[in-house]
Amino acid sequence: MDRFRYGARCERDGRAWTVDVPELRIHTFGATLADAEEMARDAIALVLDAPVERVSVALEVVGTPGAPHGSAGAGKAGGEAEQRPHRAR
Repeated sequence: MDRFRYGARCERDGRAWTVDVPELRIHTFGATLADAEEMARDAIALVLDAPVERVSVALEVVGTPGAPHGSAGAGKAGGEAEQRPHRAR
């Protein structure tokens, strides 16, 4: 089976992370880097009509000094963001 690999640009936007997959013109977001990566994978799978298990994303984190790059650091950064209390507006 084929694997689908795409690059994505991820940037902090307030309390969330926005993700762009320019090759497929996808724009999505997540509360953490891990969420953003998952949302990008889900959106790619939907556009390609492919199982999400066959989609991988290489996140390029931009505009955030010291932010981890790629999904390997997503868990750490995501955990830090999740520790903040959520306040309803």
